[in-house]
Amino acid sequence: MEKKYIVADEECEWLPWKAFNNPTVMKDQGKIREELATNFNVDIHPESFIAFQARIYLGSKDEKGYLKIGRNSFIAANSIIRGSSIVLGEYSTVNSFCSVFGKVEMGDGVRIGSFTTLAGANHGHQSTEIPIYKQNHTHEGILIGNDVWIGSNCSIVDGVKIGDHVVIGAGSVVTKDVDDYSFVAGNPAKLIKDRRTGTQGIHNGIEHALEVFGENFGNQCQSLLRKYQLNDTVCSDFDGRYPEGVKRVRFLCDAIEISSMVDELPPNWTRSSLINYLQNLQDQETGLTPDPNIPIDKLDTDTILRTSNDSYCGYHLLSVGYALEVLGSHFKFPINAVSEISEATLLEQLNNKLPWNDSAWKAGSWIDHYSTGVYHNYMYHQKPRRIEILVGWLHENIDTSSGLWGKSTRKEGWLQPVNGFYRLTRGLHAQFGVKLPLPETTIDTVLSYIRQNNYFVTQNINACNLLDVAHPLWLCGKQTDYRREEIEKIFSELLLRIIKTWHNNRGFSFAPGLQPSLQGTEMWLSIIYIIASCLGAEKSLRYEPKGVHRTNVAAPLS
Repeated sequence: MEKKYIVADEECEWLPWKAFNNPTVMKDQGKIREELATNFNVDIHPESFIAFQARIYLGSKDEKGYLKIGRNSFIAANSIIRGSSIVLGEYSTVNSFCSVFGKVEMGDGVRIGSFTTLAGANHGHQSTEIPIYKQNHTHEGILIGNDVWIGSNCSIVDGVKIGDHVVIGAGSVVTKDVDDYSFVAGNPAKLIKDRRTGTQGIHNGIEHALEVFGENFGNQCQSLLRKYQLNDTVCSDFDGRYPEGVKRVRFLCDAIEISSMVDELPPNWTRSSLINYLQNLQDQETGLTPDPNIPIDKLDTDTILRTSNDSYCGYHLLSVGYALEVLGSHFKFPINAVSEISEATLLEQLNNKLPWNDSAWKAGSWIDHYSTGVYHNYMYHQKPRRIEILVGWLHENIDTSSGLWGKSTRKEGWLQPVNGFYRLTRGLHAQFGVKLPLPETTIDTVLSYIRQNNYFVTQNINACNLLDVAHPLWLCGKQTDYRREEIEKIFSELLLRIIKTWHNNRGFSFAPGLQPSLQGTEMWLSIIYIIASCLGAEKSLRYEPKGVHRTNVAAPLS
C-alpha cells in the first residue's frame, strides 16, 4: 500500500520509545492506524507506535489477515510484518530490521532484538517428487509468553512455544519449546541456566564434567598403560574374563589406540618397533593377521574370513589395521581373503550363509570385517572399492518395520539385531559415508530396546551393549533430528554415570564386577566420546578416538 503521510520526527522511527513523548509524532500515528484499518483487519491501541518505515502486509480483509498491537507497544523502522495473524501484547517491542511473519503471538513485556526473525510458517519439503516451491506451507505458529527478551540476530522457527520470563541469547536458533524462566543460547539453542536458581543447564554441567574427565585421562594415560605389562613383544590384559597375564594382539592394539587419543605412544615402545611388530604378523598369501599366541595349523581363506581355530583373524582387520593407521602406517600386504571374494560368492554369503535370523551380531561382524578389508585394500593397495553390491543388497533386505537387519529372538529380544546393526554400519556406512536407509525407524527400535533394558541402569550393562546403542543413535542423528531431545536426555544421564566408574590410573572395567582392562578402557573412552558428540559436547573432552571407533568418514564415496 502507498503511504501518503509524512513523518514528523524520523528519530522516532529508530528510537520509537521516544515517540510516546512527542505529541506530533503520535498524532501522525492516527493516520497510520486509519490507513492500516482501511486495508487490513487490525486492532491497534491508540497508545502504540508503528514506524513509517516499517513494512506491513497481512493480506486483504477478505483473506482474514489480522494484526493486534497492545498499549505502549511499538514496531521500529525497516521491520517487516507479514502473515495471517500477528499479535503483540502490551509493552512489547519489535526493533529495527526484524522479520515477523506467519502466525505469531506475543504476550506482554516482550522485547525482540534487531535483525531477529520470527518464522511462524514453514515451507513444505517432505516430498521429493514435487519441487519445493510448489509444496504447501504450514502454519503451526509461534507462541511467546510474558516478560521475554529475545536478543539480536535470533531465529525462532515455526511451532515453537516460548514460556514466561525467558531470555534468549543473541544469535540463537530456537528449534524447540523453551520452558519458563529459562536462559537459552546457541545453535540450536540449549539451556544455559534457570534464571530463578542460576542452576546450569544440563549441557553446561556435562561440558564441565567432560573437561575434568578428559584432563584426568590425559594426565593418567601413561601410568594407566604401565599397569598392563607392556613390554617389547606383547601386551597382556586381564579383567576376570581372561586368566591373569593372558596375551593377545588385540590388547596391544587397544593400548595403541588409547595412547593415540592424546597423541602419545604406549610406554616402552617406539613408533617404528610397533609398526614392525604388527606388520610382521600378517600372512602374505591371505593378508590375514593371526594371533601368534594362539597355535593354528593353517589359515582358512573361506568367506568367513577366519582361521580354522582363531576367531581373532577377522577382528584383527580392525584392531591391527587401525592401530597401524594411527601409527602412520598400514598393512604391508593386501587383504587377499577379501579382494578374492567374487560378486557371486558375496551374494551367496549374504543370502545363504550369514545367520541373520538367529545371530545377527555374527552377520553384522562379518560385514564389518569384509568392509574394513575393502577399506584397507582401497586406501593402501589400489584395489577397487566395490561396495555397491553390498550396499544394494543391504538396503533391499533391511527390515522396514525395525530399520535393522535380522530378527529379534525370544531369548534375547533385539540384542542380536541391534548389536549387528552397530557392527555392520560401523564398517560400511560410517566408514564410507553411506546413508542409512531408514534412520527414523532405526531410532524407534533402538530406543525401544533401551527401554526394555531399563535404560542400562542395572548391573547388566557392559561396554559392548552400550556401544551398540550409542553408535547407531549417533549415526542416525547425522541424518535426522528425530526424537533428538529424548536421546539427549537419555545420553546426558548415562554419560555422567559412566564417568563416575573410572578407576584412577587403571581405566574402565568392561562390565560391573570385572577388573579394569585395556579393552574396557578403550571401549568406554570411545563410548563417552560418541555420546558427547551426540550432545554436541565432544570438544570438552580434549581427546578423540582415532582408530576403530573414530567418528569421521575415512573413505567418503564422493
